[in-house]
Amino acid sequence: FPSHDKNIEEFNDKSSTYSNWSADLNIGLPYIRNAVGYSLTGMGGIGIRHSFSKSFALGGYFNYGNFAGSQSTSAAGAPYSSPQFVKSFSTKFTQFTVRSFFNLRNIRTTPENRRLWNHYFVFGAGIASINQDAEFSDGSKFSGKLGKSINTYVLGYQARKYINNKIDWTSGLDYGQNEDACHVERD
Repeated sequence: FPSHDKNIEEFNDKSSTYSNWSADLNIGLPYIRNAVGYSLTGMGGIGIRHSFSKSFALGGYFNYGNFAGSQSTSAAGAPYSSPQFVKSFSTKFTQFTVRSFFNLRNIRTTPENRRLWNHYFVFGAGIASINQDAEFSDGSKFSGKLGKSINTYVLGYQARKYINNKIDWTSGLDYGQNEDACHVERD
């Protein structure tokens, strides 16, 4: 008898050679924690991922984004190192990371069907490049690259839903931590 539930597809992949390559395209809305007001900006990237098993994959990702913010500063004489000294900023962020994906659903069991959501723990590290333009409350400006290359670490969660043999719908959340880019001395 044919199945009446079209949302369920039998999981018939019993082969021992599960290894798959895939290309990922992502877009997102970055949010940075800072004391200066933040404007909504965008971020996007591309990546390639290789599944070594049903539980583990490794991928390389290139991301590019822009962070911007501003505030009305009326704090005359604010110290140079304080957030009140910054009037506005625009930061272009380029990042390359290697990420590992651990499929939480498949660590102990095989999925019942391919339409189920699969949940991933994501951990990665890489390098970032940051170019910044900033204007300060005393009227001075800064424009340039911060540091040579900055170590960056990523921790995240991803949920993937099987659509067909070529497409998965993915959503998730990444938390990125960058090393201190540099300490800029003021003349």
